[in-house]
Amino acid sequence: LAQLVSHVVPHFVIGMAIMAGLFGFFMLFMGFMIVPSDFPNWLGWTYNVAFHTYSWRSFMVTEFQGKTFEDSPQNPFKTGKDVLTYFEIEDASPWNDMVVLGCYAVVLHLLSFVVLHIRYKFFKGEIRKHMKAQEGATKEIAIDTEGDVNDWESLE
Repeated sequence: LAQLVSHVVPHFVIGMAIMAGLFGFFMLFMGFMIVPSDFPNWLGWTYNVAFHTYSWRSFMVTEFQGKTFEDSPQNPFKTGKDVLTYFEIEDASPWNDMVVLGCYAVVLHLLSFVVLHIRYKFFKGEIRKHMKAQEGATKEIAIDTEGDVNDWESLE
């Protein structure tokens, strides 16, 4: 996902801000901080879109399935099944989740390739914008793929 965003945005700082927001959003709705039954109805789709969901569910099933815990007042769970039921992932399959993550990676790589192809084919790898010079004249500049700003005339 970060690779795809980096191909779309004109500057890496913008990409970092977008990725921080997306990752925070995904982590909030992966089922750890808020269990899926507590999601607002209009945000129910986020559980399935967030790729964190699938890796976290696989981890939880691998870690807690078939475990038992000592009975103590501080521990509300007696078995690993109780933990999985609390987080609403008692029916998760680690193998299915890994397949979903693999498909997620393939789709994101293909989308990244499409974005790079479009940028190269139609924009020659550059994002062009018009910038007003101090004299008030419009001067065309180019931002190359590394984010460096150059006068358009000096690139020809």
